[in-house]
Amino acid sequence: MAIGDFGPFKILLRTPFSRWPSSPPVFKSHHEAATWQRKPPELDTGLDIWRGPKVLSIEWDSRVAGSERIISFRRGAWEGEFLAIPEQPVAPQSASISR
Repeated sequence: MAIGDFGPFKILLRTPFSRWPSSPPVFKSHHEAATWQRKPPELDTGLDIWRGPKVLSIEWDSRVAGSERIISFRRGAWEGEFLAIPEQPVAPQSASISR
């Protein structure tokens, strides 16, 4: 899982290699548990974007073309702001060893 801040945006990317909590969910009611059981399974890769509140959540199966699914999307000025972020190459992280 990778989390980053880009100006006013917070972005979370989860991948098939992310570790998930192993504890089972706790439900407050039978209705909540039944709703959870009927939801489609989470796909192995996801992207969430916040600009204050969450504005976009998508997920897909990295092994299946066309499996993209929009979980939530909130229209707003954030769309133009996000597209205006200049592309920056990701610098490789180097490890340093203190002696």
